[in-house]
Amino acid sequence: MENKKVIEVFDMPTMIDGKKNKRQVNGAQVTNIIKERLNNDKEIVVVVEHVNAMPG
Repeated sequence: MENKKVIEVFDMPTMIDGKKNKRQVNGAQVTNIIKERLNNDKEIVVVVEHVNAMPG
């Protein structure tokens, strides 16, 4: 964030989970996205939202 404005937004990287048609978070790719933006001169803030389907 700069001046209370969002600078970058990324889609959560996912991968197939087993044989079913489910997907899971690709933790390695999340790490790569964060590491690519790390800089000792800047503060970094990461927000990850856990989203679930609504019942019904």
